[in-house]
Amino acid sequence: MIDSYALLNLWYPGSFPPEARFKLDKPEFPDGLWSAETAAAYIGVHPDTLRKWVRLGKFPRIPLPGSKDFRFSKTMIDEWVTQRALGTNKK
Repeated sequence: MIDSYALLNLWYPGSFPPEARFKLDKPEFPDGLWSAETAAAYIGVHPDTLRKWVRLGKFPRIPLPGSKDFRFSKTMIDEWVTQRALGTNKK
């Protein structure tokens, strides 16, 4: 199977340096607190699915003071994913 980097180099020889290969297929996620849309994109689900998991208490979130809104942390999400993969998720 040919990846997108190899395909682009076939179409446009020499236009894409090797270090660019790892930037083509992976979106960059900033550090800090994320919105529901960013967190959902990070784990590959629809934002409405993520919001449902938050309502059910099944997804880690950081409540914003004085608001019903939430933010999400990459570290907390990575821990949640690891717990789910190992079958140790308590919720």
